[in-house]
Amino acid sequence: MADFVLIPERPVNWDVVANRVKEVYRGRGWALVVVSEGIKEYGGPRDEFGHSRLGGVGNELAQYIEKVTGLETRAVIPGHVIRGAPPTAFDRVLAVRFATEAFNAIEGGDFGKMIAYRGGDIVRVPITEVLGKNRLVSGYWMRLYETYWGT
Repeated sequence: MADFVLIPERPVNWDVVANRVKEVYRGRGWALVVVSEGIKEYGGPRDEFGHSRLGGVGNELAQYIEKVTGLETRAVIPGHVIRGAPPTAFDRVLAVRFATEAFNAIEGGDFGKMIAYRGGDIVRVPITEVLGKNRLVSGYWMRLYETYWGT
């Protein structure tokens, strides 16, 4: 289990993270921090419109922790390793369901929609409902987060 998880919904001070890493490391010789690309504390590169470009925060945080604690620190970006896993039977059936609904939407002239999975159902969602919006952690999942990593 992770010793610290950083998500966009909860601001965190990097010094707090570094101190927790040092404390955990003293106890067992290693620590694990999981970082979401979208955390607000990361003042990384910006695109031509001034929006934060995601990615790189794990490397920057690892460098910061190493500098502050003196502990050898590595950032591991699982990305394609995780996304490249072989599909399960569920994945294959879900893909067929998505493709079928997309085909039906095109055949029916129902454009400007995104095909989504909601509560076990495949639904069409107007692009305007999702464009430029982030899905945030909330409800049960936020309470679970706060139970383990809240500050």
